[in-house]
Amino acid sequence: MSEDTAQSPSLDFPEAPDPSPLDLEKRRAGDAIRRIIDGLIMKLPSEANMAEIANRLEQLADDFEPLEYKTSRSGFANQYTEYDIRDFMEFSPVVGFSNPVAPPLVITPEGSSKAVARVNFGKAFEGAPGHVHGGYVAAAFDELLGFTQGFSGEPGMTGTLTISYRKPTPLLTDLFFEATYDGMEGRKIYTSGKLFAGDQLCAEATGLFIALKDEHYEAVRKTHAKVDPNAAKPKPPDTGVKKPRRRKPKLPDGMYPHPEKPKEAAPQPHYPEAMMEGDAGSSCRYLETVSVDSHEANRAVGYLPMGATALGFKPKTKK
Repeated sequence: MSEDTAQSPSLDFPEAPDPSPLDLEKRRAGDAIRRIIDGLIMKLPSEANMAEIANRLEQLADDFEPLEYKTSRSGFANQYTEYDIRDFMEFSPVVGFSNPVAPPLVITPEGSSKAVARVNFGKAFEGAPGHVHGGYVAAAFDELLGFTQGFSGEPGMTGTLTISYRKPTPLLTDLFFEATYDGMEGRKIYTSGKLFAGDQLCAEATGLFIALKDEHYEAVRKTHAKVDPNAAKPKPPDTGVKKPRRRKPKLPDGMYPHPEKPKEAAPQPHYPEAMMEGDAGSSCRYLETVSVDSHEANRAVGYLPMGATALGFKPKTKK
């Protein structure tokens, strides 16, 4: 690609707002949980001491159960809100300060086509003894190059990520990444990056990202809504036209819809004999109910053991 092709507008992402008091407390909690993870991996407590710690951790986990869920972010790439930016920066599995599974990677833009990042991987990210698992190196590159593609002005999603591992990447070491936006052709966005431990080149990467169309965003949002009940629901545009109310048709006195068609009895569920007799060790109870497909609904009504729908069993109704 020519130099003209690689020229780009300045990065147009809004800056993440300053962390709220709640964000700061969640960051404290995230740091504490990272220390707990390191302790689980690196320390050797007695069985009694570990049992006491596990009990305390279970109690802390129980404290979260009754709390209200937050709204999940729904914007990404070049369709986002200030809330989406804040939520991503706080809870990303790579850069999120409040996400205890994140190292976290700290990214800084430089100029109009370059970004750098710094990170120190702890023992939780160990692959070969004393070295970072290659999958986490790839994840860090994906995050950094995904940020850098934003210099195109039309950020999209990862198409191809290629990693060349030059030297093993050491754990518990301050690491330095650099990445550049290399240009755009059609919907294809080209990026590249390098990883260093001091002066030692540890890995190189190239990333091809694909700018998205409106239908691609909509497909992602539909999937998000299915897997996350707390996903933000986009509001339909206000056209100023009120939707007409549906009214029931008026019928002569004494008449009902379809009087000639008698009401059919609801079908009764049919279960295989083996299930009716009960498998060994099973504690099923069967209720008279209509067929359902959802695994959670099956568990709620109590007529299938957990995992039955995962194995492909669904109740059938007699015709």
